[in-house]
Amino acid sequence: MWNKIRGVMDRVKLAHWFAMGLGAALWWFFSGPLQWLGIALVVSTALGRASAGSDESHRVGWIPRSVKSWIFPILLTAVIVAQCWPWFLGHMSLRGDHPIHLFKAWVLWERLLPDLDIMGWSHDLHAGYPANMLYPPGVDLWICLYRVLTLGLFDWMTTYAHAFALAMWFSTLAIYSLGVRLVGRGAAFIGTLLFVLDKGGFNEGGWSFSIVDGVWGQLLALAFGCLGIRSLVTLYGLGSVVDVPPSSSSVVQAVFSAAGYGAVACLCHPNGLLFVVITYGIAVIMAAVSQLHKLPSVLLLGGAVAALLSACCAFFYVPLMGFGDYLFNLADAPQTTAALAERALDGTFFRHTLGLPVFLGLWGAVLALVTRRQGAMFCAAILGVFVALSMTHVVIELRLFDIHPFFAKLDYRRFLFMAKLPLFLLAGTALVIVWTQIRTKPNGDSHWKTLAPVFLASLCLAPLVAPMVETLRDSGESKVRFAEDEWDWPALVSFFEYAKTLNDGQPYRIAYVDDHDLHTWGVVPPLNGHPMYKVGFMPVDTFSGRFSVWDPETFRKLGVRYAVTRRKSDNNHIGFQLIKTFAAPKGPPVLVFELNDFRFEPWEVVGSAAVELVEWEREQVVLNVSQVTPGDKVTLRVAYFPGWTATLNGQPLAVEPTVYDPRMAVRLMTVSPSEDGLLRFEWNKSPVQRTTGWLSALFWVLVIPMSIRPTLFPVTWVNRPRFLRVFEWATIGAVILMVFLLGWFYWFSPPGRIEGVHTQWSFLDHLGDAEVWLEDERSGEIEACDRPSLGRWMCSLDPKRDWNYVGPHVGNIGGLRACIWAHPSERRILRIRFPDVPLGQMIVGRHEILGAAKGADVTLAVQVGHEEIGQLVKSDVSETFFELSTSRFDSSSQDVTFSVTAPKSGARHYCFEAYVGEKE
Repeated sequence: MWNKIRGVMDRVKLAHWFAMGLGAALWWFFSGPLQWLGIALVVSTALGRASAGSDESHRVGWIPRSVKSWIFPILLTAVIVAQCWPWFLGHMSLRGDHPIHLFKAWVLWERLLPDLDIMGWSHDLHAGYPANMLYPPGVDLWICLYRVLTLGLFDWMTTYAHAFALAMWFSTLAIYSLGVRLVGRGAAFIGTLLFVLDKGGFNEGGWSFSIVDGVWGQLLALAFGCLGIRSLVTLYGLGSVVDVPPSSSSVVQAVFSAAGYGAVACLCHPNGLLFVVITYGIAVIMAAVSQLHKLPSVLLLGGAVAALLSACCAFFYVPLMGFGDYLFNLADAPQTTAALAERALDGTFFRHTLGLPVFLGLWGAVLALVTRRQGAMFCAAILGVFVALSMTHVVIELRLFDIHPFFAKLDYRRFLFMAKLPLFLLAGTALVIVWTQIRTKPNGDSHWKTLAPVFLASLCLAPLVAPMVETLRDSGESKVRFAEDEWDWPALVSFFEYAKTLNDGQPYRIAYVDDHDLHTWGVVPPLNGHPMYKVGFMPVDTFSGRFSVWDPETFRKLGVRYAVTRRKSDNNHIGFQLIKTFAAPKGPPVLVFELNDFRFEPWEVVGSAAVELVEWEREQVVLNVSQVTPGDKVTLRVAYFPGWTATLNGQPLAVEPTVYDPRMAVRLMTVSPSEDGLLRFEWNKSPVQRTTGWLSALFWVLVIPMSIRPTLFPVTWVNRPRFLRVFEWATIGAVILMVFLLGWFYWFSPPGRIEGVHTQWSFLDHLGDAEVWLEDERSGEIEACDRPSLGRWMCSLDPKRDWNYVGPHVGNIGGLRACIWAHPSERRILRIRFPDVPLGQMIVGRHEILGAAKGADVTLAVQVGHEEIGQLVKSDVSETFFELSTSRFDSSSQDVTFSVTAPKSGARHYCFEAYVGEKE
């Protein structure tokens, strides 16, 4: 009997059906890892059954070569359409940063482009703000470009929805295009699919970050950066695709294309600049190592790309270097090396991404080194650099914060997002290598040769597919278009229609009051054309001089006529009357208030002068002042920013930036008129902005046509003039000089930056020589802190209290800074003693309680030898800078002890930096 059954159903068929049934059961009845295993079993066995009955010769190459080139892009397009189908239909989401991106694009279109400009002053936010001068304009230009191509036929919300969906599609194909060049079609498809399906998380990319939260500027920068890298690796002949030697015209085209795409990437997001610099630098280094006989040419071409790229971006980044005092701090510190190592070992290196793709990516990096695949080695180098820059120790050792304040404004946690792309491409490479090894094995059943690699690939993709399918299942209008689930879309639509009527030609503002991270109201200014006063946090707006308080008196001073809110509190609405209510059955109603006795008078007078408004333009405000007496002051309630000047009857008048409120960094403009007449405030670009603007425009006019038609360049590469050959060797000399200067900087530069102080000795740099212990406040009993690894002294044996340590850290102390983490302990004194410190005039530094809710104050006592020289009490709002004199000590070196205490240690994430220094 058994022989008859075995004859009917062989073991292969039985195993196929059993695996498919088991997979279906796991998929249907379970969730989590078991469900992912079920998906992998069903997909792999289904493909195995589909190929059953066909021999090896029939299966190999069954896809025509003409189809292979576009089948993968079509499949990736299908995934993007599935993710963004509401956007392709014109339905804009009100979640996350989407409304603010729409608002900024509208400001660019309505205010700046009519004046043939892409950056300038605008009154449309807060008390005025520098539009596109502190944050790159790339995303806004993308949206406006789509509006140009569609001839403005769609409304703003539909325009934004379409532009965003096309950006997601373009980014996917750009990443795939680079992957094809580096690792081949199959690996590129798997890697891009992993990248697209990855849910990600906050600061780690993925569709939850880009699509749901609306943080897509970095993804667009990554896409253009990928196209630039593709041009550069093509120029140098790197990657897995073997091409014929480049002709002179293709060399020129690659140079200009790499510069153009890289410049656009830098203008889409601040981290795009770091991505381009690092990846382009790695490409040049790899080309130089692999083509030593062409070293002068390699460096010359790299220098040409760098020069063109810098010129194209100069109009934004050169002036930005001088605006550091006006740049709001949105930086986020790198993660501790210990935390990253722990997450790598337990498979949670990325949130919502199983360890299997991560381990496959690391395996792919190893295989790239073993098999010497250039494209995969390039990916491995990018992965290593960005993971390293996400580590606290690496950032501290590189001393990035000492080079320029720009490095203190970066969001280092987002470097993990840029590390995902090479990691997933390497995972695809590993799977393709496994596939090739199994398929070329001489022995073994052909069905299992197909099933095994597909099962492994499906197991990687299954955990990424499940959350996306769940989200798509719930992504009706109630999920996609609402800022919060309980909001009623009809109520918002009714308010939006009503908001269009709040426009009578007067330049008043409308205040929007809601939760800290809710940005839904950003869609309203494009509907009615009125400036917005947004209470609460504003993403992609990095101007420090912004108002964000709910204060009726401030509203009145800034020309706010209406206030829109969902918070019904009589105390906050004094001086306002409720004029409209839009009921929302599933949540609080939308309330519209109007200020009583509204008058648009954006000025304040100290004295007897009379003022009336003559002109209110984007970059010009004209007032008529009369009855002026000596000592009169006029304050224009517009935020101060470099470039504002004042004249009275054509004569220059000094502008004094005046602090509006000690709680805010906002400074307004105050002048002292000496006579009656026309008081004119004007904002003009600085000479640096004008010069770099014309320079960038000139180079863009050169880069764009040369990227399209390189034959316009009259010089061939083979027969290049002699002066270009001289430049090749000059380039080598410049590189050697740059390396020497960088080495000089790191060796001889001071150990830190304190304004007005020459720092001579850093306590952080000598933390390894310190002694650390806990001392009981009552008994004086001493407990030494162990130093297990990574330069940390662990002051708790409880593994759940791993924050109780002393060690190097990067914290937000008025900008990111390297500091000493010293978490206090209740009823015990944390002491850190540095032996034989060479004293100077003073000990200076900063200290801060990092990112924690209000709690007990932290006290830092500083002791030189046996004498205490000062106690510094740090609360959540107290001054961060401290300065303690040590000039009275005769000895050239003394032991210095820092003691940290707090009556309650909960949420006291305390960090300090300290130096020995002297006044400059």
